[in-house]
Amino acid sequence: MTTGLLKPKQDWDGWQQLLDLTLKQHAFTQSGQIQQAHGVMPWLLLIALKFKGFAGVEIGIVTEHSRELSADLKAEPEVLAYFGIDLDSVRPVAERLDLLKPKLDLALAMADQDDSWF
Repeated sequence: MTTGLLKPKQDWDGWQQLLDLTLKQHAFTQSGQIQQAHGVMPWLLLIALKFKGFAGVEIGIVTEHSRELSADLKAEPEVLAYFGIDLDSVRPVAERLDLLKPKLDLALAMADQDDSWF
């Protein structure tokens, strides 16, 4: 189910808008929509920016029903479902963006140690 993550049907035109806004030296307000066809990546980027909490930068992301989204991916399963993905399929990207802590594989972590388990 990674189609929403890796292969969006349509490019999100907001990337260039975001880049252009970074060149401004004064405060601005920008809004737009991320459609299902754009894929999950634009949303993940905005969530990561919101999570980082840069001084003087406020990022508000709301659903079409005016519910404010958090930066906690585990608390937003319906948004992931909207893009046709689940938490496990987005985990590698979310970990790189510091939105999720890496999973700890205990078997791998303990593989080089002798144990007395039976």
